[in-house]
Amino acid sequence: MDIHANARRIGNSWGIIIPKEIADVLGISKSTCLHVSMEVIPEVKEIKGTFRTKKTIAQLSREIDRGWD
Repeated sequence: MDIHANARRIGNSWGIIIPKEIADVLGISKSTCLHVSMEVIPEVKEIKGTFRTKKTIAQLSREIDRGWD
């Protein structure tokens, strides 16, 4: 199962939060061992190319963020 999550600072480490609904579906509990594969998703402003639009980068970013909800 794929999920998208933002990294968060936890003490001197980084962590991600698995939503309860997904944890319930997968049967994840306190002692569950997980295999996690990670990939950094670049922000729109980091993608280079010739895409042209009348919308600003900020507007596109907000639309993309709403898509993850």
